[in-house]
Amino acid sequence: MTSRALVLGGGGPVGIGWEAGMIKGLDDQGIHLADADLIVGTSAGSAVGTQIASGVTPAALFDEQLALVESEAKMQLTPDLQALIAIGEKWDGGLHVSQDVRAEIGVLGINAKTGDEQEWIETFRASLPSPDWPERRLLITGVDVTSGEFVVWDSTSGVELELAIAASCSVPGILPPVSIDGHRYMDGGVRSVSNADLAKGYGRVVVIAPSGSADNPFDHNTRLQLEEETQTLRDGGSTVAVVLPDAAALVASGPNRMDIAFVRPAAEAGLRQAKSVGDQIRAVWQG
Repeated sequence: MTSRALVLGGGGPVGIGWEAGMIKGLDDQGIHLADADLIVGTSAGSAVGTQIASGVTPAALFDEQLALVESEAKMQLTPDLQALIAIGEKWDGGLHVSQDVRAEIGVLGINAKTGDEQEWIETFRASLPSPDWPERRLLITGVDVTSGEFVVWDSTSGVELELAIAASCSVPGILPPVSIDGHRYMDGGVRSVSNADLAKGYGRVVVIAPSGSADNPFDHNTRLQLEEETQTLRDGGSTVAVVLPDAAALVASGPNRMDIAFVRPAAEAGLRQAKSVGDQIRAVWQG
């Protein structure tokens, strides 16, 4: 059977909700993305990818997003606005974020006034079905805040699973960098929101990305980068399907992907949208 890879991109808590809805909606149609030989997770995608790779059912993952709203809708992040503006200017400055620019973003992220690192890590430790890396191959991405180096963690890296996820989800200027083996790391999305090129060599690839929709003008560079990465996969012989939020999902997701109050409507929008992309995904996933 042809090898299959699932790529899950970043998009904050709202992106987690939309991805969970999409995965459940596809699963309801008999398209079981959790059966992937490889799961690549960046930022929000690292949290979702870990759950399904660890055996959490799409239905349970979806229900978790609805329960999250009930218990934490009032939780508010307190971003460092001055740092965010400076980071945004560098992060959105072009199609490719070089290692040097990533290091500059890292410096801004280190100096930003964000929350407590250990509390941030604990949010993932508490949500894991198991502290151990899943048997299914899972790649989680991050960026070294000092050097700007792109890193990929897996079960052979010797890194605790919750640390890898917390680092991959650590948006600079909003959340604290995570310490691992004497280094500090931030969101893998600083290099690429999806890092779809990590699926190179797999015969069938499905990319589910909360960011990059043509209906969102702020995602222009993200979309171009994703198109470039997926074209590289196709040039290498992969059959690729990409799912991005449609216009209705973007409206449901609200103006801020970090706002937990929009997780539920985003999850429900992903569930609805899955009906319209099922045939496309089935053709790639099942052949």
